[in-house]
Amino acid sequence: MKRKSFTTQWQHQNVCVQYEGNNLLDSFFLKFFFKNWISLPKKRCKRRVIVKFGILPKTNRVNDRLFSYQREIDESSITTHINRIDWLRASTRSFYKTMFRNANVIGIPELYLAMIRKSILEPIEFYKHLQGWSLVHSSVFIYQDRTFVVAAGSKAGKSTLIKQLVKKHDVLVLSDNYAFLKDNYVKTIEEPMRGGDSKTFKPTFYGRSISGYPKAYESNTDFIIYLNRGEKNQIREIKLEALAEILFKINNEEQEGVAYLNLKDPLRSIPRKPILAATVATYELEISEGLENIAVAIDLILNLK
Repeated sequence: MKRKSFTTQWQHQNVCVQYEGNNLLDSFFLKFFFKNWISLPKKRCKRRVIVKFGILPKTNRVNDRLFSYQREIDESSITTHINRIDWLRASTRSFYKTMFRNANVIGIPELYLAMIRKSILEPIEFYKHLQGWSLVHSSVFIYQDRTFVVAAGSKAGKSTLIKQLVKKHDVLVLSDNYAFLKDNYVKTIEEPMRGGDSKTFKPTFYGRSISGYPKAYESNTDFIIYLNRGEKNQIREIKLEALAEILFKINNEEQEGVAYLNLKDPLRSIPRKPILAATVATYELEISEGLENIAVAIDLILNLK
């Protein structure tokens, strides 16, 4: 990769990313998973995220599955050193995944995404956390000029819901993993969507192929919807305070965001509940088990006023 610096593409408060490394595979995966970052021009910004590959002394080293890392923080930058990468173990697991379709293991693609999240996404989360933003496990899409945020815990059906929205309705999906919320505002980053079909050969993330490369998005939020499994299909209003508590609980149980990093990680922050504005319409969507109920749930969402 000839140009090894880029920025998130928000209108304000951009974060510069500087990448230092000569490994061709590192360059390839950044281009493959985060090509919008690489292709867009660099903007001016006050904060910097620096990624370095190389071996440092073991002082303050943190182990993270198939690699280890160290952090350095100063007033204007966060530097993450990726120290040790277990390529052999990751390659062996990737080979295993090609042999067994339902294998849910960490191979080469998952390793790279984990390193990208550790060295780039977590520092960005930390900066947003300092500015009062809360990370929310959610999808974000636009339908008829209205912005929807659909939040849910893992395995609740959020990705399946978004997949069907894309196939059968004229929606623009901005995120299928997480977003940042503050008051009545939402921000996403250029993280690839992994809502594609599973394949026998698994070159991407846990067998789910990449289905889109959305650009960073920021806007007022019209609807925030909490999706959960239940006995029937229904949608009902929910109070702001109750929704904030649910979103906080999801992050707490699933250990999402900088509030739940390793105790040795200097980015570890005190968890906080999302701050939501009264101008946002908030709902709870209950959906029954079974793909046949997804269409009903979609109708309930798109008919909100």
